[in-house]
Amino acid sequence: MGMILHPVVYWRDFRNDFWDSVYPQKIAETLLPLLALHRALRAPLSIGTSFARCVVHGKEVFSGEHRLEHAVHATLSASAVGLSILVHPTVGFIPSAVSDALIHLRKFVNAENRKEKLEELSLLVLDLLFLATFTVGSIEITVAALIFQILIDGYFLSQKGTPLEIGCQALLTAAHVRQLLPQLHLLRWKLHFKPTLTAQLKQDPKGFVYLDIPDEWVHSLLAQFNDGNIKLPDYFGNGKAGAHVSVVLGEKLTPEAQQMLAEDLGKLFSFQIAHADAVKPGGWDGVRLVHFLTLHCPALEALRTKLGLSQRMHGDHDFHVTFGIQREATSR
Repeated sequence: MGMILHPVVYWRDFRNDFWDSVYPQKIAETLLPLLALHRALRAPLSIGTSFARCVVHGKEVFSGEHRLEHAVHATLSASAVGLSILVHPTVGFIPSAVSDALIHLRKFVNAENRKEKLEELSLLVLDLLFLATFTVGSIEITVAALIFQILIDGYFLSQKGTPLEIGCQALLTAAHVRQLLPQLHLLRWKLHFKPTLTAQLKQDPKGFVYLDIPDEWVHSLLAQFNDGNIKLPDYFGNGKAGAHVSVVLGEKLTPEAQQMLAEDLGKLFSFQIAHADAVKPGGWDGVRLVHFLTLHCPALEALRTKLGLSQRMHGDHDFHVTFGIQREATSR
């Protein structure tokens, strides 16, 4: 698939889901972006609004002007719904973002003054940056997308009229600034530390397959991110892998797959650092948050596919380097 399935950046012009319906557009641009800040809501929200966009444009195919244009957006929106349900929600973001980009491109071409052209061009650039955050995957693109999003947030804030609109936009802007801060820490670390973005594929005696990352990565990342509560992960010490990217963990390989794997052991695999993230892990008692770097590595996806496995571990886990954990307050 060659993409990040859990991007930290999320952007969608919800106004485009309701076309020229002014009142629904107002609700969409005021409240829906706030709901989308919650990651668990992004998938159902994207599916629902893509379905709405499909209906709106589908009706215009039969009764309005520019039928071909509406047919394209109806098709893209239907594809977004189908891919989100059948493949993965992030895959469904692609046709939705393409639809947004085409709408903003049309508005840019048809704009009658410089102000409107700059507005639509800015939104078009954000559409393309959002697509790049999970299809190309690099921290530079992630930071650029978030900064651009915050600049557009600020512009939208200056255009709001009612206290509710101003308040909602201010909350959204503050949330995006908060999202940006750890990514700036990561970019600063990358520029200063200059990590080599290749690593050797290894296998331990128990069959665990991993990319061997220099331990200095983790120690330097802790120094960059640590607020006193982030501790070294448990995989350091005698007989442990140290800093690594898990590639095959617990899956059974056939003798043929093991032979193919042997041909790749010792080879160097290249990757990109996409972003920094922190999540509460399931099934890890006493740990409140795990801090990690998400990596973009199509070559590892191809390797797992060659071995007869899913492209990623556990179906949709992005490749990553864990550099710290935060334990629960009562955990010892």
